[in-house]
Amino acid sequence: MPRLRLFNGKRPVFLKGPVSSKRIPYRKFPKGYTPPFEEVEGKLVSPDVAKFYQDLRAHDEELWTRRKKGLLRNPAGYFSWPEKVPLDLRKQVYLPDFTITLLRTPHLPPKYASFYVPLHFSKLDLRDLLLRAYSVPVTHIRSYIIQGKIWRSQSPYSDPNSRRSSGSLYRAPSQKKMTVELVEPFIWPEEIKDMSPWEKKEFFERKKFGEEQREMRGGEGRTKVEKGYAGRIAEQAKGLLEGRERWRPSWEKFPVDSWQLQRAPRGEETAAKAGS
Repeated sequence: MPRLRLFNGKRPVFLKGPVSSKRIPYRKFPKGYTPPFEEVEGKLVSPDVAKFYQDLRAHDEELWTRRKKGLLRNPAGYFSWPEKVPLDLRKQVYLPDFTITLLRTPHLPPKYASFYVPLHFSKLDLRDLLLRAYSVPVTHIRSYIIQGKIWRSQSPYSDPNSRRSSGSLYRAPSQKKMTVELVEPFIWPEEIKDMSPWEKKEFFERKKFGEEQREMRGGEGRTKVEKGYAGRIAEQAKGLLEGRERWRPSWEKFPVDSWQLQRAPRGEETAAKAGS
């Protein structure tokens, strides 16, 4: 039983036979269907393996001589090791490791656009990116760095409104901004004003409610008074002094439980309802 070891894998995978061999069960294919396999040196392989076989031979004759048997015997096992494929024959995929942000600038003419770019970005990088990726040529680029503000870290026991509060100074991260001059004008679409389909209002309400709950349940939040509690107490005291309300114990304000009413006799039930 051949043993296939996946590259950078922790467990070996056992197969019943080579992936590309003459023992492929053709009976499993529908009737009249011819599998897209090609025969190379007596071995049936897929078209992409056959193409790589020819490309490897044209690229390096000596390397092809050493590795052609392993390639035809088990293509899946061969390609599971990336170092067996020459760098020139690999499909190079370049994924960006940076983020640029197009800004909405209504104060600029339509031929100008502004971007937030990483600090290591140069004017040539932005020009090449716009031209190669988006087919947008530019004629002029201006860049400048916006320095971050200096802040002081606040101690939990210091007064945030005091200028002499203890804490170390630190500077917020800086931002790099580039303004380009376009060959063709670009006009931003109209800004969406009605956000109800995306539930924007409900989102911020839930966010605010969650922040308030976290503050109340936090360390110092346990000693904080609920907002509006003092006002309700003052209104209740004012009503008692003016005679608009009558003071009653708090337990009298709670309704009688239904199970107590069901278990109470007829006369006691009427008295309980009258007392409540």
